[in-house]
Amino acid sequence: MKNNDFILFAKKNNGEINGMTCGWVTDGILWNKNVKMVFVRKSRYTYEFLMDSDHFFTAKFDDEKLLNYFGSVTGRDEDKIKKSDLKIVSENGREKVEGALENIYMRKIAVFDSSKAEFLDEEISKKFREDEDAHMIFVGEIL
Repeated sequence: MKNNDFILFAKKNNGEINGMTCGWVTDGILWNKNVKMVFVRKSRYTYEFLMDSDHFFTAKFDDEKLLNYFGSVTGRDEDKIKKSDLKIVSENGREKVEGALENIYMRKIAVFDSSKAEFLDEEISKKFREDEDAHMIFVGEIL
């Protein structure tokens, strides 16, 4: 698995969906729940969707052109889902992308602001010290 082979999707309460290639993704067990954590800068358009949504989902792809497109173009400027011919369907009230290698649907259970983190590793602190465009960490319970 590569770090950047996921597209993160979030759906606003009004039904609008946006996606972005998400390189910082991890999963595991937290609070006795199977979770996935995604790290999104506050400046990203998808951040607005994540803040307005109770759920989000990831879709895994091995299409480098698609992943690069979703990582380099903002949804503020164009409808990336429509332009890329992705088909998002709802199954049992959960969205997924047809043709994705894997779809994981999550319920948002926590949000952390990384600018408030205390970095103990000096190298990480120098390289990733957060500013006003800090990464927000969204924790989703895998459903």
